[in-house]
Amino acid sequence: LRRGDRAVVPAFVAAEMRGPDRPRALVLRRPALRTVVYDLLAVPEPQTGDLDVAAPRWVSDEIDRIVALLAAGVGADEVDRLAEHGIRYVVVADSRRRGDSLVEALDGQRGLRRLSARDGDALWQVVTVATRAQAVAPPAPVQEGGVPLRTAVSIPTTGGDPRTPT
Repeated sequence: LRRGDRAVVPAFVAAEMRGPDRPRALVLRRPALRTVVYDLLAVPEPQTGDLDVAAPRWVSDEIDRIVALLAAGVGADEVDRLAEHGIRYVVVADSRRRGDSLVEALDGQRGLRRLSARDGDALWQVVTVATRAQAVAPPAPVQEGGVPLRTAVSIPTTGGDPRTPT
């Protein structure tokens, strides 16, 4: 039995994880060749009893699929699905090797922004990708008493201030 005091996430991520939004971090490790295991951290450091409270099986199965697709570098909607589970950071532990296929797969993912690499760990932030405007087919004109009615179209945004130009 050894006690490890090595921080899993950088200090700024740990501080954010303790904040009111309480984002999660997905930590990926490779204990063997062609094997990826993960830990989903809701707080920056493990606490007594964390293993006693498991997520529902369907959530674990979904996270398993997302991690498998991320590691394979498929590049579909995995990052958006991470965000749906409250995951804001992805860490690859022991990523010191050049030409690391897992690091290259994550670097190529739409919606992951590389923040740093330290002590052999690499860190990405989950950045959901959205557009300010979306082209849609015009709705069929609705008329009331012979006068066309105006219709409203919702425009997805990035979550920032809509008055701020991009």
